[in-house]
Amino acid sequence: MRHSFKVMHDELYTVKVRISPGLDEIKRWILSFGPECQVQDPEILRKLVQQDLQKNLAQYSAPPVSKEIVREMRAVDLGHETRYSGF
Repeated sequence: MRHSFKVMHDELYTVKVRISPGLDEIKRWILSFGPECQVQDPEILRKLVQQDLQKNLAQYSAPPVSKEIVREMRAVDLGHETRYSGF
């Protein structure tokens, strides 16, 4: 990633980043800062970050899925009728 953007310091606590194609890479970098970072522009990147955060919140708002359900889902995905013996 170090070759895909150039950091320019503008003012205190503000960093402008000029990126080459690939918003997914910069989105992961932004998300790594957690609540310490906020996207101002471009709006599409702001929306992508927001969507990922909403998915994460939904994932942790629901109770965890039991290992037995995961085994059953894997069996169905693989077309097997039997359950797995291990996780």
